[in-house]
Amino acid sequence: MPTVRGLLNEISGQLSSAGIADSALESRMMLCFVLDTDTAGLLRIYDEPAAKELTDRSFDMLKRRMSGEPLQYILGRWEFMGLPFIIRPCALIPRADTETLAEHAIGLIKKRSYRTVLDICCGSGCIGISIAKFTGAAVTAADVDEKCAALTQENAELNGISVRTAVSDMFGRIEQAFDIIVCNPPYIPSGEIPFLQREVLFEPVRALSGGHDGLDYYRMLYKEAPSHIRKGGVLLMEAGAGQADDIKKIFQGGYSVKDICGIERVIVVQY
Repeated sequence: MPTVRGLLNEISGQLSSAGIADSALESRMMLCFVLDTDTAGLLRIYDEPAAKELTDRSFDMLKRRMSGEPLQYILGRWEFMGLPFIIRPCALIPRADTETLAEHAIGLIKKRSYRTVLDICCGSGCIGISIAKFTGAAVTAADVDEKCAALTQENAELNGISVRTAVSDMFGRIEQAFDIIVCNPPYIPSGEIPFLQREVLFEPVRALSGGHDGLDYYRMLYKEAPSHIRKGGVLLMEAGAGQADDIKKIFQGGYSVKDICGIERVIVVQY
């Protein structure tokens, strides 16, 4: 019977041979998940025999990962802004890029004492929930997919906060106005979807495709957001690489915020 160390090395080696980056990290996260422990707990049992259940479950996860399925969906959980989130294939996987949007929104809320927030196209709810957790603002989270709205409620409960959810196609069922609106819309040009990294193709296409030029949802926001933002409020939108200037042209103004890689990741429009 192989040891836990041997099992870890076998999984890491197979991931590496398949060209998966961070194979050592991913293999460790898989075993920690199965064992319901952290890295320190895993290290304590490194030289113990790997139980059959551990081996079987780990290789089941490995098979899924080798098929291209993202680790986040396999684990069913991920962190965003240091907070835990349940992750399911109905919603995009939270990414570090999007933390730029959440962080800037949190900063504006604290600086200007904003009280009400709408997170539209909320997906897992990671942006709105992080804002509510770190500012205490009243957050409404809306998504066209009722599974995403339900997932957002689960994640709000997981993080010990209250968030109002709504099933709405953009602003279709949103009646009130807010101090701040945050949105991570679909922004990948539809023609690029088939050529995306295979892991990304496991994510919902409706949350990725932004029309022929990737800008359809920004045009909708330009038309519909003003009636849902109070005077003095702001709209914050995530943007794809190279889209900032085009989005600012649509809105006839605004400023951009760069992410940790220096990409203009967030567009902010003042009302």
